[in-house]
Amino acid sequence: MSSTPEPHGFFLDRYGLTDGELDHVLGEALARRGDHADLYFEFTTSESLQLEESLIKKATRNVSQGVGVRVVSRDRTGYAYSDEVTLDRLRLAAATARTIAADSVTHAPVAVAGPMSAHDLYRLPKSPIEADLSAKTALLDAIDIEARRYDPRIRVRDRIPQPV
Repeated sequence: MSSTPEPHGFFLDRYGLTDGELDHVLGEALARRGDHADLYFEFTTSESLQLEESLIKKATRNVSQGVGVRVVSRDRTGYAYSDEVTLDRLRLAAATARTIAADSVTHAPVAVAGPMSAHDLYRLPKSPIEADLSAKTALLDAIDIEARRYDPRIRVRDRIPQPV
């Protein structure tokens, strides 16, 4: 079973940031009498393999990353996000969120749904993204073979030579 990295150290190491720099960004976010500020880091990966005619036709891996800064000042909340995680972008997001939270214009309240309960229906001992690519392709091959064994109507189309 793989171990999940400790989030605080993961993001500091990944983006070359220090605790002191993050403290400074939070200080900038609170500069105009903000009551609370926090940082939200995101890093997710996804992977897809496409099997067609018993051949792997497509393999993709996507990374989504970013950081959000939230500032609460009395009953106002400001939020800014950047998908570029650098100290300069953190400072810009902090300043933007601070400005939004300091906005003195009143806005009508908006109803939002209550929080959804979180539950993990399919806990896995290891993230699928960590599995070896050869193991993934072997699984797709086994599924393909079993599908063809189950129903003879499932078959590979005759391959037509492509013009050169």
